[in-house]
Amino acid sequence: MKSVDEILQTDWGFATENYDDDFHTDIVFLRIIENEFILNSGKRHKKILAKYDGTTSQLFFSRKESSDLSEQLIELFVRNSEWRRNIHLQIRNYANELAQVFDEIDIEDIHSWNLEMIFASYKKQHTIKQHLYYWGWIAETMHASNNSIETHLKEYLVSFGVPAEKIDIVFSDLLFCPLPTVYEQEQMDIQVVIDYIRENKKDTLQMKDGMISDIKEMICNFYDKYKYLYYHGYRNRSLNIDSYFSLIQECIEKNRDTYCPTIKEQQRVSFDLCCRKYMISENIQKIFMSYAELGVSKSFRRFAELKNFYYLDAIISELSCRFSISEKIIRFMKPEELFSIPTIDEITLKKIELRTGKMLYYYNGKEELVLTDEWTINTINKLITKADINEGKIKGSIACSGVAYGTVHIVNKSTDIDKMKQIFKSGDILVSYEPNPDFIELIRKSGAIVTDQGGITCHVASVARELNIPCIVGTEFATSVLKEDDFVMVDANNGVVLVK
Repeated sequence: MKSVDEILQTDWGFATENYDDDFHTDIVFLRIIENEFILNSGKRHKKILAKYDGTTSQLFFSRKESSDLSEQLIELFVRNSEWRRNIHLQIRNYANELAQVFDEIDIEDIHSWNLEMIFASYKKQHTIKQHLYYWGWIAETMHASNNSIETHLKEYLVSFGVPAEKIDIVFSDLLFCPLPTVYEQEQMDIQVVIDYIRENKKDTLQMKDGMISDIKEMICNFYDKYKYLYYHGYRNRSLNIDSYFSLIQECIEKNRDTYCPTIKEQQRVSFDLCCRKYMISENIQKIFMSYAELGVSKSFRRFAELKNFYYLDAIISELSCRFSISEKIIRFMKPEELFSIPTIDEITLKKIELRTGKMLYYYNGKEELVLTDEWTINTINKLITKADINEGKIKGSIACSGVAYGTVHIVNKSTDIDKMKQIFKSGDILVSYEPNPDFIELIRKSGAIVTDQGGITCHVASVARELNIPCIVGTEFATSVLKEDDFVMVDANNGVVLVK
């Protein structure tokens, strides 16, 4: 097969790994990022490869194409201020559109919809999501491992005379954005309730039973606004207001706040000091601030995705029940296959079911392959690997500086959350493969955060800076080297983790 030969002859570079993933969701952006960048940047990924082992996926690009595309996007970002502004504008606009798709829908009503209504809603969110992923993945592509925008920006610091040993910490200090992420907005709204309770000396023990209706109404209002931030996907579908009551009560009892405005003020001061000390030009300052703002824009994108997943999961569940097809199978369908569910035959279903074990997806803009035969998968797998583990060193990018000591807890899947809630103590070290903001309840309690993946504008990095939690991202090997209950020092001033 010509395309299999093409796969075997390509120099593939590892891009990312994801847990709790499904092909049905991924294929939307896999098709977009392979084929559509040419509309805006002049270049594109000419081929893309995704490997699935159940719901764990790995993504690979042609190493040369990925580097070339990253280089061109970085050039646009640093040279064209209008293009920079447009990235933020487009991500937020499409995120807002996606978040509003199901605003007028009661999720319980989906059971009574006819197929035309189900498919119409699905098509609407699918179209918006394509636009969102197009703009969102531009930001991600600039982080190609061997040619990242972080490397480019650090070269600016060298040119301004920043000593080599201080580059990482100065770079971290320059990641200032005055705009709040969705997570910071949520913290500010929770703080309003906490301040109201303190000022009026309310008894928090009475909040949930309705005896203090004004407080309960305030909590219910922002729960309706932010509840999707706590949605962990189809394996853990519950949305529970109790966590807000518990958080507020704990803050009152321990005289703790959820939002501290002085953190942002301190970040502004650090930014200004660095700029004055090293005489960083106004134009370069704007580039750094726009880069930091990517974290804000990504937070709106993520919130919209989570809200969309909540309703999309309900639609998939309804189709599963209505046509007696396993939900697991539907999650490995292409969108066009989903529309054929009412008439799909058993032979096709059995072929799709094979994908739920191990599969490879390949797309070159002209031909799209889904490979499930064991021999082909094993042959290709020998050529696509992640980097070897460096057992002696855990080092990454500084997302938020500081030093913390604590006990390691490794959290990779949404199904880990409930178990970790029982054992995760304030000050423990959260270690995770992918920087997942859905772990927000654990993030708030963390003494420090360490991730294998992610750049310093990723979701969890932005949250860490807003909470002033030491955070190191992009270590590659932390979840492989560290073990549950290890006691470590997270030195986020130097970007290293040491087992004590």
